[in-house]
Amino acid sequence: MSVIMTAAGEALKARLQAEGKPLVIDTFVFAHIPTLDPTEQLTPGITVPTEQVVYTYPIPDEYRAYVNPNQVVYSALLGSDVGDWSFNWQGLVCSEYDTLIAAATVVSQTSFRLKPQNWEA
Repeated sequence: MSVIMTAAGEALKARLQAEGKPLVIDTFVFAHIPTLDPTEQLTPGITVPTEQVVYTYPIPDEYRAYVNPNQVVYSALLGSDVGDWSFNWQGLVCSEYDTLIAAATVVSQTSFRLKPQNWEA
């Protein structure tokens, strides 16, 4: 697993701090990159792999938490109606500035949608 704050994310954070404005991270991006090795370190110049994006998730306010100036928490709740797709790359985006702030790689995981079944009594 590799996790990184992107160079674009660091630059945007610094610029907004200088302007006294908040950095709002409001979107999770999930992608599946077939050739990705999750043990390889990501580079600061990474961008969203738009051709491999499988799902985007708008992050509700209640799924964002501030811990300290160097630590925040973002969560995604993927319901049983979301799927079927696999992902091995996640990104956090500030949509206001169309900027990838951070990215992470993981071993390939799959989100399955619950399929309705006909139950007979």
